Amino acid sequence: ETLKNLREETKLVFTTQFEGEHRYNASYILYDTKASGRLATSHLLRLGRKRIAIVNFEMQPKWSSARFWEGCQEAFREFGIDPVIHITDSTNKVARAKAEELLSGPKPLDGVVAIEDFRILPFVEAARKKGMKVPDDIAFIGHNNTDWAVHLDLTSIDPMDREIAVQAVAALKSEHGVFTTITPRIIFRGSCPPQ
Repeated sequence: ETLKNLREETKLVFTTQFEGEHRYNASYILYDTKASGRLATSHLLRLGRKRIAIVNFEMQPKWSSARFWEGCQEAFREFGIDPVIHITDSTNKVARAKAEELLSGPKPLDGVVAIEDFRILPFVEAARKKGMKVPDDIAFIGHNNTDWAVHLDLTSIDPMDREIAVQAVAALKSEHGVFTTITPRIIFRGSCPPQ
């Protein structure tokens, strides 16, 4: 409704994919969520991890969760390995229920990738209870590089907020609409080594 009432000369910059009734003459500074899933999963696979769980929130077409999962799937296909489990869960209850089970038995998980840093918590807690060593026995990669990541010494995918803001300001100053995709990067901490 707000967009319908804007004057024509109003400059718009979308920092998430927007598909309304009408295409707006706007700039798009988009974070590549698909690349973030691919980056995290590929990194674990390059380290030789083969029993990886993906923790996501529920998915709908074009949601960031669906794009994240697409990126994870690309990495698994490239390495010829299937994920142990893809948990889609809006409350983290399923992850809590599954974490201990997935870290038990003769073939426990050796890696977990999550779309949000806090979604790693059930697995970190279960790994501690089992006496697993991080990152030797199991490696974790979160997403969003939040305070949770700092607190848990969690390797995390940076959402590139600063870069998005810089690009958005530049787009507002530009004479023409801009379309830019921002590529994520990994911030390494103790839960997963760089190599």
